[in-house]
Amino acid sequence: MTRSGFRRLWLITTSIMLGAAMYAHGEYETLVGKVGLNQKAVDRLIAERRSGSQITASLSDLDSRTIDENYATKLDLLRYLGLEESRINITFNRPAKRRVGGVELTSRSVTVSGAMPYEEALNQLDYFYNTKKMAIKSLTLTHPGKQVYGDIINFNMIGEIYGLPK
Repeated sequence: MTRSGFRRLWLITTSIMLGAAMYAHGEYETLVGKVGLNQKAVDRLIAERRSGSQITASLSDLDSRTIDENYATKLDLLRYLGLEESRINITFNRPAKRRVGGVELTSRSVTVSGAMPYEEALNQLDYFYNTKKMAIKSLTLTHPGKQVYGDIINFNMIGEIYGLPK
């Protein structure tokens, strides 16, 4: 092989290697751009999934804290509160309707009163607080007087329940 032939071979080989390197670098840059776009798409989908999960959880929580206004009889209200077999006095006031956004919200004032042992009364009041089905506005505990012996107390709780047309 002559010197000029070797030089041509060397220049052709170098040109091919340089072209291959430039092509590989261009493909690498394209692939990096696609990976970045796909990573952004994955992040967006994860955010949408979280948002959807939060909306589902919020709707489930709202559903558990409100009653269906389409079927709101007194017995349904008692079942909603878990008091259909209770011996305490429960009074439901007339419903008041108001617009919240695009939805009509119905609220009812509820008065729960009775006389029972102190521990049972606290358990009943804790039940209302923990289920969050009623927004407790006021609570009064009184001792019935000297005529009653034991740990019997009178309680009077005023709260509010909410309903939506479901």
